[in-house]
Amino acid sequence: METLSDELGKLDTKDLSKTINDFKTYIENFPIDKITEGFSKLKTLISPAWGAYDYNQMSYEDGLELYNFTTAKLLPSLKDILVKLLKIIDSLSEQKTYEATHKNLKKQVDKKEHTIIEASEASNLKSFINTIDKDIDEIIRKLQDVITKNTSHSEFSKLEYLYIVFVDNQLIPHLVQFLNINPTTLQELGNTVWNMLYKILQHNIAYYDNTYAKPDIQFENSFLKGKIKNVDVTDDDIYSSKKESENYDKFITYIEDIEERYERNASQYNLLDLLFTLIANDKKAQELLSTLPDIISKIDMAEYIARGEVDVRLKLLRNLLTNLNSVFDIRNFGELEDSTHKLTSLQEENNNDKNPYNDTLKRGSLKYFLIESHSTSRRKLHPEVKNFLQRLGAKR
Repeated sequence: METLSDELGKLDTKDLSKTINDFKTYIENFPIDKITEGFSKLKTLISPAWGAYDYNQMSYEDGLELYNFTTAKLLPSLKDILVKLLKIIDSLSEQKTYEATHKNLKKQVDKKEHTIIEASEASNLKSFINTIDKDIDEIIRKLQDVITKNTSHSEFSKLEYLYIVFVDNQLIPHLVQFLNINPTTLQELGNTVWNMLYKILQHNIAYYDNTYAKPDIQFENSFLKGKIKNVDVTDDDIYSSKKESENYDKFITYIEDIEERYERNASQYNLLDLLFTLIANDKKAQELLSTLPDIISKIDMAEYIARGEVDVRLKLLRNLLTNLNSVFDIRNFGELEDSTHKLTSLQEENNNDKNPYNDTLKRGSLKYFLIESHSTSRRKLHPEVKNFLQRLGAKR
């Protein structure tokens, strides 16, 4: 897992972050009012015949705005995310030589040829992404055909738009097939992305070495057993005095519980529970996850006019997004980053200094916890430790 962490740290994700932010902005600004405006919520009174009543019609200007927004902004930004993900998969599926760091692994080999994502899983992931990309292309093409054929600048049909986006393609069935997950078991039948992700994580765990806050267990079989005194250095980390640390206490308690569970039972649930908890409390991941409730809300509004197969597909999509939102929402422990710690944009974008103790890590970020907080105990030579080392040196 250290190798996986190192490789993820080397990835240049600036472009992906920008693309995700663009997609988030387009979701927030999606002109849903062009679809919902002017019709009754009473579906029983709505005729399924397109063009039969005014509720189904959009003016040429409103329709053109909706169609162009979808084909030129929203869907292309989603395609851009897929392109960036393909590049990440390609990078992580290259075979590289790594130094063995774990003591048990080092006994067997100093260096190891390893791929983060094995060929079979890389192929499956890329196949999924390419399938979704083709579905999006089909939707864009059909929407553009409607615009091209409307030479008379007549009104657009709301139901026709919904039919093209949600029914007249396989995008939603493919999304459900690949992305659906049971929030209770964190599993789903078939070759879902989550099942593949579990296999990838398993492939990158050579040894599971649970770390403990107290050092006793590390000296269980040494002459120091029973002679070690635990020194709590929590207060030496400035973050501990911040209001957000209360959320961190809940977060880390849950993480420790997962680690203990996984040590007893290396199940898919426990491993994905750990991963999803980390993702749910990562600031950048939260930006993308925050789009889920917004999309669900817009689906609810579109359902006012939806009938037949359109309504069925919208419900499938809403159930999928609700499941995904539930998985991450229940693992979100609230704001962790210190709101009083301000970084310049340059510090945030170019924090590549190899010295981690430069106060340019955002206090409360996962990276801060992994680097800064993790090293708190090494910053200060405590009197008890100093005296012990002096006595040990004198004897030798």
